[in-house]
Amino acid sequence: MSTLNNVFKKLDSIDKVNLTNKKVELGLIDDVRKKITLIEDLSQKMDVNLKKHQANKKLYDESLKAMNDSKTQYYNNTKDIMSISKNIIDSAKDLGIDVNSIKEYNMLWDSVKNGNKITDIIDELK
Repeated sequence: MSTLNNVFKKLDSIDKVNLTNKKVELGLIDDVRKKITLIEDLSQKMDVNLKKHQANKKLYDESLKAMNDSKTQYYNNTKDIMSISKNIIDSAKDLGIDVNSIKEYNMLWDSVKNGNKITDIIDELK
């Protein structure tokens, strides 16, 4: 029993305030460790998303450039549409044919209308 009494005496003599402070410090350390882990995880997610964004932006820029190049080629190839159209109309009149009965003439203007719609959409992307 004297050993047990000695243990109780030792426990009573321990600075309880000091132990409480150590317990609080350990709790704060645990909180800090959790925050460190969370911040590191979020930093990794941000880095992954940033890399995805950069890759997507590169693809977007490349596709926008390709669309604009195609649009320029389209405009270069449609510059003479009016003169071609006028020649077809004049030829049709000379032959006594309704210009709208010429399949290729209608296809030409359908193609131009479609191309113009697409160029309008491309212009909106800028």
